[in-house]
Amino acid sequence: MEEKLRHAFGVFDSNHDGFITADQLHAYLEAMVAIAESVDEGYAFNPTPDALRHAVDACVAVEKSMHAANESGQISLDAFLAWTMGEPASLAWLGILHRLAATENSTL
Repeated sequence: MEEKLRHAFGVFDSNHDGFITADQLHAYLEAMVAIAESVDEGYAFNPTPDALRHAVDACVAVEKSMHAANESGQISLDAFLAWTMGEPASLAWLGILHRLAATENSTL
């Protein structure tokens, strides 16, 4: 599980500096909700704008609790991992992505 989360973080850490911004995380969550909605799984996320913002704020709060000196608003890999492992809804995304990946390789 952690390996998949590390990979996901690396995908949206576009400059490979070990940090993502809250905006990058928000865009990622929006994309995950769009993917889930496209296969009628969106209900699992409560995909309202407020819910997405709350999720991002929760991740930023984890960053601040782990690294109080980080005033940049960026999210480190370790804070992202701690947040995703503690946030049940975020773990649901991995299952959906796995099912989507599995269907991409299937044939009828």
